[in-house]
Parts: sequence; C-alpha cells; structure tokens
Amino acid sequence: MINPTEIKQKAQRKYPTFLASTITGEPFFPLALPVGKLPKDFASLNQSVPELMAQSKDTLGYGYVLELRTRNHREHGPQSLPERIYIEDRDDYLKLLRTDPSITVIFI
Repeated sequence: MINPTEIKQKAQRKYPTFLASTITGEPFFPLALPVGKLPKDFASLNQSVPELMAQSKDTLGYGYVLELRTRNHREHGPQSLPERIYIEDRDDYLKLLRTDPSITVIFI
C-alpha cells in the first residue's frame, strides 16, 4: 500500500504536468493517486492506515484526501480501509509539495 512519502513523490513527478495544465487550461484536479495493494498481514495494515490518516488533509488541513471504506474481514472483523486517495485542488497540491524541502515550487 502507498505511504505518505510515496504520495509526495508521485505528486512531485506530476509537477511538470501541473505547470503545463496552468498554461493550456487542461483540468488537472482532482489528482487521483493509486492506493496500491493492501498488505496481507494485519500488523502491516494496522500500521499503514493510521500513518496515511495522520498525514491526510483531514488531519493536517491540506494535502491528500483519504477515502476509507469499511470492509468486513473474515479474521479481523470490520476494517476501515483506503479506497481512494486524491488531491482536490491547487492549494492542497502546492502545500503538499512545499512540505518537502528538497522540492522547489513555482507559484503561479
């Protein structure tokens, strides 16, 4: 499953496309990001989901939106698992990129 660091890296790789979209007027948002395969073992899953939630827009006020869906797991009962991850708009995108000091962001 994707983690917050990988989300930032994937968003950073989309930056040239973002800049081009501001010139061409092509829609860029919402920027969907893959959730990836869920871990098979419960311990990894139990660690990954709270980590994603802690770095999401609901917690920080900016960045990516994490949509969870409750699924009934045969062994562990009902679990809230990531179904969709996306960045809603320009401000969230730029703030997310700016939180990484190695990224230079050009504000338009």
